[in-house]
Amino acid sequence: MRKSLRRTMATHRALSSVRLGSFRQLRDCWDAATRHRSLAAVEAVRQVVRGATARVYLKLTYLDGTIVRDSEPLVLRRGRWFLG
Repeated sequence: MRKSLRRTMATHRALSSVRLGSFRQLRDCWDAATRHRSLAAVEAVRQVVRGATARVYLKLTYLDGTIVRDSEPLVLRRGRWFLG
């Protein structure tokens, strides 16, 4: 998920730095680049906990029906889980 977010952010930065004729053209270009992939649902499918670290496996569903499976590492610090 983090890699996907980084790629999306990088694409957005590249698109926002391009000077197009209008906001509508920029929005249309952005929609085409992301394929209208607005996040519809996030489901935690599985978790594996090993002491103070864990890995959560996610199923991301986008509005266009695309399903992406990803995982994120977590770290336990002072009784709270953080992305790590």
